[in-house]
Amino acid sequence: MKCWVIARIRGCELAIHPLFAATLAVAALTGFGSVFLLSFAVVLVHELCHCAVAAALRYEVRRIDLLPFGGVAQMEGLGEGKPMDEGLIAMGGPAGNVLLMTFALSVNHFWPLPSDFLQLFVGVNFMMAGLNLLPAWPLDGGRILRALLMKRCGPRRAVRVCAVCGMVLSGLLCAYGVWGMAAGVCNVSVFLVAAFLAIGAGDAYRKAAFTLGEVAKGTRRETRSVNHLAARQDAPLREVVASFVPGMYNMVSVLDESGQEVALVGQDALLSALSRGGQATLRASQKR
Repeated sequence: MKCWVIARIRGCELAIHPLFAATLAVAALTGFGSVFLLSFAVVLVHELCHCAVAAALRYEVRRIDLLPFGGVAQMEGLGEGKPMDEGLIAMGGPAGNVLLMTFALSVNHFWPLPSDFLQLFVGVNFMMAGLNLLPAWPLDGGRILRALLMKRCGPRRAVRVCAVCGMVLSGLLCAYGVWGMAAGVCNVSVFLVAAFLAIGAGDAYRKAAFTLGEVAKGTRRETRSVNHLAARQDAPLREVVASFVPGMYNMVSVLDESGQEVALVGQDALLSALSRGGQATLRASQKR
């Protein structure tokens, strides 16, 4: 599901997920607008902590997508070859929430804060950190698990294991939501979280069918069938590669804004361009 760009700050796009907007609408209609605004601030700080760790590891942040219970930062050069860096960056968000809780409780020890605010602030941060540390894609815990599994079972299987965990968690949350409704308690946010997990995990499972490492291994075969694709110049390289067919040599017709073919690029050039920049577009593969 495509996110909506709401701002650009120094070349970095800030976008929100449609489910994030849906959560805002539900909060406003049910009288929990102030709770949601605080949650929004906590999510933003959570994501900025990811970015701070990425900056410390010398990655350039290109885009931040705010999701209902966390976010995704797209970084230049962070790919499948650097799983431990991805794991460290994933841990940055929950660590930031723990620091916020510690700071608030420390301040309250010396200068008492309003009890309602303190309870809400600590509760939101605890939920954010706890939920995101669950080992299920696309949560931070799923990314940490993926980083740990990649060397043992490869990128494709690692992503699929985490995606299956995400789908299972989504199913459990739906079952919990239905049980709550049967008991006379309707919590819409449970179904929103379940939908978010199902969409993210399903998308990751499909894209894991073809990974950069597996494409590189396939280039050694002497004779293969050809798979012909077409994509616009501004299409992200990673999405183009995710559309490749395993076991075939993939050729891509590069189209301009009018839909006319301007170049025909083989998968070798695409893989080379992708290795130079994790968030590059198809246009980068035409550079010599």
